[in-house]
Amino acid sequence: MAQCSCGCKTDQELNAIVKKMGDRILAILNPKIDDIRTRLTKLETESSTAQKIADAIQMSRFPVTASATNKDFPIPEFNPKSTTPDEFINEVERYYKLQRYQPKDFKDIFKGLLPGDMKSWYEFTSKPLNTWDEVKLAFIKRYDTFEERIKREKYLIELVQSDEESTEKFLYDTWKSAKLCYPNERDESIVQRVQSTIHWRIKKAIGGPVYKSFDELLRAVQEVYPALENEDDVLKNQRRIPPFSRLEAGLETHVRRLQGEQDGSKIKQQQFEDKSKTEDYITRTRNAKQERNESKAERSSFSETHNSGKVERSEVLENQTENDQGKQRCMTFGGKGH
Repeated sequence: MAQCSCGCKTDQELNAIVKKMGDRILAILNPKIDDIRTRLTKLETESSTAQKIADAIQMSRFPVTASATNKDFPIPEFNPKSTTPDEFINEVERYYKLQRYQPKDFKDIFKGLLPGDMKSWYEFTSKPLNTWDEVKLAFIKRYDTFEERIKREKYLIELVQSDEESTEKFLYDTWKSAKLCYPNERDESIVQRVQSTIHWRIKKAIGGPVYKSFDELLRAVQEVYPALENEDDVLKNQRRIPPFSRLEAGLETHVRRLQGEQDGSKIKQQQFEDKSKTEDYITRTRNAKQERNESKAERSSFSETHNSGKVERSEVLENQTENDQGKQRCMTFGGKGH
């Protein structure tokens, strides 16, 4: 393109100038960009190294973490209200063996099994402890105090089976807790403790016999269940007897939820009808009782009147007999002035 008469730059010349300026800017910036890239790479490397160092320190303190490698054996949980520290340690060791952990890792993995504040206790206490045996003794000494034993006994005394708890699991868990709280008691006494905690309807159904073993109590509960469940079906009880097993508990909860969603109006209608029937029955009973009382009063009044009439008639007959006898004497002795 030819240059215009006013002396302006052509497009080609302008593009050349822009390109030349761009090259100069890149020449200035490229070294700085390379320096920035180098620094970023260095920072990333240092950050990665710092993370590796932190991981190494953590692994040196706790090289193994608790995880259920075999899902069939759940991680034991410590509930100080329902179990003793000694029993919890036994469960932990069984769990270690089932998961095939190495004995050298027992001490370090123990922290992952502890709830809440007990982790802080472990971090504070485990430092001077070098072996798993030392950790066990320290744990039992800390959480098997007189105060903790009193708490476990109080928990067992106040324990009552709820509507949702499966009866079979509740009985086994309560039996285990009672045996741990009272290791020197006879089985018969432990059974009575367990029997006092079960659902009130089950307790009423099995009656008052003294069961000498846990198996006898369990059989007695199993025997009354069909009648209790049939009673719920006939009376359409909204609050049913607790399910016997955990499987039944899950199914029962699901069915109950569906029935509550689908038959809510039917339940209310049934409750209204039952209430009406009850009120009608009470009214009829009250009227019948009133009629019986009135009839009884009438019969009593008639009896008194009838008896009074008998007495008057008897007196008249007696007086008449005496007069007749007097007349007869007068006739007999009339000649003598009588």
